[in-house]
Amino acid sequence: MSNYELLIKSLLQFPSEKWLSRYFDLVKKLLTDLDIDSNDPRLALTLPKNGILPVNLGQRYVFRPGNDGYVGCIVPIDFDTESVDGFEVFFFSTKGINDAKFIDIPMFENQPFCEYVYNACLEECHKILQHCKKSGFRKHHVSILYDFIMEPSVRSELLRDIF
Repeated sequence: MSNYELLIKSLLQFPSEKWLSRYFDLVKKLLTDLDIDSNDPRLALTLPKNGILPVNLGQRYVFRPGNDGYVGCIVPIDFDTESVDGFEVFFFSTKGINDAKFIDIPMFENQPFCEYVYNACLEECHKILQHCKKSGFRKHHVSILYDFIMEPSVRSELLRDIF
């Protein structure tokens, strides 16, 4: 299966065209705020066969859409997950000490994404970028996914075709 076919298959599992557009706008904002481009070795946008479409920085997942209308993202270890109606999925650790966590929070089509969560995610991503040189997932990086995220015309055309 080509990367293009795998991308289409992955996109079809999510709630709606509008929900996906909002999610990818959020990822675009994150990559823009971090000043990361497709050639940065610390970034890996992958298309795993399970269709989860993770955004990886260094060795860590930082964003992931859920087909249940939730968005997963990395936040600092002391982030108050309950205050945003989220739940903890797993913890990241360095040398056996938990130092960040990955949470799922609901993302609704008609409401802005929680700025408090976005800023916490951005803060944690900056920490990752300070100490990593290359993503271990880089060999699986798919540049078509970067173009899909960053170019609204490419994204809207493809989403219109499949929804």
